[in-house]
Amino acid sequence: YDYLRILIARLGTPHCPDCDLPIGTQTADQIVDKIMSEPEGTKLYLTAPASIEVGQAYEMLWDELRTQGYVRIRVDGFTHELDRPPQIDRRRKHDVSVVVDRIVVKESSRSRIAESVEGTLALGKGVMQVIYPQDDTPEPRWPTRTHSQHLVCEKCSRSFEPLTPHNFSFNSHLGWCESCEGLGTQTGANPAALLRSGKFTLEQGAIALWPDLNRDVAKWMLAALSQQTGIPLDVPFDELDGRQRRLLYYGTGDTWLDVFSPKSKQEPLFRYQFKGLYPALEEAARLSPGLRSRLEHLVDEVECAHCGGSRLRDDAAAVRFRDMTIDQLCRQPLGQLQETVKQWKMSARERKIAGELVREVQNRVDFLNDVGLEYLTLARQAATLSGGEAQRIRLASQLGSGLCGVLYVLDEPTIGLHPRDNIRLIRALHKLRDLGNTLVLVEHDKEVIEHSDYVVDFGPAAGKNGGQVVAEGSADVVGKKRNSVTGPYLSGKKAIAIPSNRRISEDAANAILSKDVRQAAPPHAAAIAPPNKKKKKTTKKKTTDAAEKKATEDKTTNTVDVLTLVGVTHNNLKNANVKIPLGTLTAITGVSGSGKSSIVNDVLHASLAKTLHRASAIPGAHERIDGIEYINKVVRVDQHPLGNS
Repeated sequence: YDYLRILIARLGTPHCPDCDLPIGTQTADQIVDKIMSEPEGTKLYLTAPASIEVGQAYEMLWDELRTQGYVRIRVDGFTHELDRPPQIDRRRKHDVSVVVDRIVVKESSRSRIAESVEGTLALGKGVMQVIYPQDDTPEPRWPTRTHSQHLVCEKCSRSFEPLTPHNFSFNSHLGWCESCEGLGTQTGANPAALLRSGKFTLEQGAIALWPDLNRDVAKWMLAALSQQTGIPLDVPFDELDGRQRRLLYYGTGDTWLDVFSPKSKQEPLFRYQFKGLYPALEEAARLSPGLRSRLEHLVDEVECAHCGGSRLRDDAAAVRFRDMTIDQLCRQPLGQLQETVKQWKMSARERKIAGELVREVQNRVDFLNDVGLEYLTLARQAATLSGGEAQRIRLASQLGSGLCGVLYVLDEPTIGLHPRDNIRLIRALHKLRDLGNTLVLVEHDKEVIEHSDYVVDFGPAAGKNGGQVVAEGSADVVGKKRNSVTGPYLSGKKAIAIPSNRRISEDAANAILSKDVRQAAPPHAAAIAPPNKKKKKTTKKKTTDAAEKKATEDKTTNTVDVLTLVGVTHNNLKNANVKIPLGTLTAITGVSGSGKSSIVNDVLHASLAKTLHRASAIPGAHERIDGIEYINKVVRVDQHPLGNS
């Protein structure tokens, strides 16, 4: 990130956060060329902003301008003669500018226009405006273009200071968002907790906090909101645009909405102000302690509304390099960021300024991808990383440091890594070794052990029966040691036995996939032999007990209760539907970053904990979970210490 912020500070193009337009400095000659590009015969006013000193009266400013030879001024969009200046309310702030010249664009007037531009810039301290008079438009609405020798937005005239790398650091007061102070989050209502489902429309009750929409008054109020704000009622919430969602979250301000009934279409029944979901929650929590406790489950750490999670002040967050902001780059998965950086084509000037920076960014992104972290983003919070991910990030940083003569101690770096990515991790370890370093790994993964130069095997058992070096040497040597527990597995003489029988047969599993819930299958406690195979003979005496006979018959027709997750879209999950048969051991697997933890921890566990134990967890985005009624408790066991698990 540090290399990226220096790169963007040097080569990025500033943009206005309000208008989303590029901003830059201009010379007087460039401004003249811009004016001369207008059609010949175009009439223009050249004006300079007039600043008034603290405590100075406007009358003194008028006298000073008259002394300098100026004839006209513009106050709040209207032109006045200095001989007859307007009456000004000193309690209000006014937009005052001086009309330096009125010109007509033609080639023969170029020298005069150039002289007027220089004079206007001098009076405006580097800032001037070009006014385009229009006969059919009120004067305050005449088109205006701002030109500046400083960083100023041409559309809104907002000025900006030159940015340094410190302005792109969320750890510095020079760069962090003033609202969240660089955290990127704030305490507030989680949007996911306010919705029943993003697939519902407003008239279907997408907003969970709203009253019963079957009531006439609620329908009329909702119709008034839709008609006067343009928010459609028949479009799913997830498909509303940013402006429409913001109106729902933050309200319409002080605007009054007229509510009509079908019988009173001429005169409104009443009027109301829609303050929005977030302000309404904050006000309710402030006024009533009882409501505050009832609304606690809606409160969570949410994305900062001011900076949108970028953690930066708005002018720094708006700077772009190759049409991307630093926040957009940091939100790309590292695999995608690697391709983005490779596609940067640098000019000779850019290579001279930041060629080394781009190489460092490329190298570090490559190292992170080499250790199997292509699914992470630079914006990912360190607290959300697993132990294995954090260890591989530290490994990548050491690869980037280029140090030699160092002894590295790694504790099971393959934890959480899919076997597909093992070889990439091994290559990274070999690369670190080849720099002239020593690596000592505590590891159980067969592939890593086989690629090691030297292996030390401890045993022969655990606890008081262990503590001895039973074998050492290459993997081949250890594999031949008879007293080594590890050796036979390395040599292939032993392997972990795969059970032939499952709690659920292949046919039953296919049946589960073909239907929604409660599929026909053997009971939880019964292991099923493969189909079409004869049952083994048993010496157990047959029972003729009616109850046992009935129970045996029931086993063949019993059903498996299934937990079904429907429409999961949390993080990178793409509307996933997952069925989990209860009473079985179900493995959730897949390559790193494919969504396993998202669906198990953020959706499944959070939803069950909230439903069964009234936990304050906010589940990840999903449509629904079927089958919760078959469960009475959920326990999460993870890598945290036992006291916290």
